[in-house]
Amino acid sequence: MKYTRTENPYYKELFSFIPGVENAGKVTTVEAETLTEKEFSEKWVSKNEACLVKGAVKHWSASRKWGDKEYWKTFGEDFNIHIHPQRNFNNTALHNSKKFETSFHKAIDRFFSQEDPKEILSLPAEVIDKNNVFAPLEKDIEGFHFLKNPKKTLAYPPLRFFLYKNASTSWHYHDVDETLMCQIKGDKLVCLLRPDIPNVKEVTSYLNNEEYISGKKLDEIKDLKPLIVEAKEGDALYIPIHWFHSVIPVDSEAGVTLAYCWGNSFHKFGNLTDYFVQRMYKQVLWPIGKFTFLMPFLGLYSVLSYGINKISGKI
Repeated sequence: MKYTRTENPYYKELFSFIPGVENAGKVTTVEAETLTEKEFSEKWVSKNEACLVKGAVKHWSASRKWGDKEYWKTFGEDFNIHIHPQRNFNNTALHNSKKFETSFHKAIDRFFSQEDPKEILSLPAEVIDKNNVFAPLEKDIEGFHFLKNPKKTLAYPPLRFFLYKNASTSWHYHDVDETLMCQIKGDKLVCLLRPDIPNVKEVTSYLNNEEYISGKKLDEIKDLKPLIVEAKEGDALYIPIHWFHSVIPVDSEAGVTLAYCWGNSFHKFGNLTDYFVQRMYKQVLWPIGKFTFLMPFLGLYSVLSYGINKISGKI
């Protein structure tokens, strides 16, 4: 069953309270077949602009295999795993409050079953790594011709998958690392906010702390100029750093999303007037951690890189 936007219960839950959402803009769409590495880098990644890459992953083996529930049972012997019977919250305690342990094979059967079409299930952010049980999935990911040599990630694992049924994801943004949200099975609706939103400090606190759960409202006069895009099966949505976004399903079927991440250019940490850049430095500088003493050097390099890119017109 596929929901219309007005009928979608998750739209009301996570999108409807955003000022300006009724007149939301659209994310620019580009065709994967004609997108070059140079264009993707210079027009979208370097400028920190979101775009939807149509058909970016339709050629992957994953697009043929990951929709088959029996394929998910081919990793060897069964094993236990934790499942969340609710959407993905920012608050860790809330997110884990109802999780339960079950065998992976039983979980897969529940995800792909339509016995209870309203059941909410989430297996979020499972890492695909050569040293874990999901290592076989990596061979199904063929990469992108417009991103041939991605940089090593700074924080996030390069590959994480999200298996879901009726599960949405709370508003959040990424401090570091570029992301292509790849729709392997099923479609999703994504609402995004640019980093230059008005009242940025207030909005950031509101969304990060999920204050909308308690019914608190944002100032409706402040149009946040949100963007909404439907990422269909086979598409990949480029989500730059510092872009708030929330993700909801558009139907009650099992779906699979892959977060494909790579390291961003340091010029994105060089604009010291940017609220999100300031916030990132403050978070790393205090409390003191293993990266604290490297931050002055990173900051200087980033500022110089930002200045050079700004003067040259690349950003």
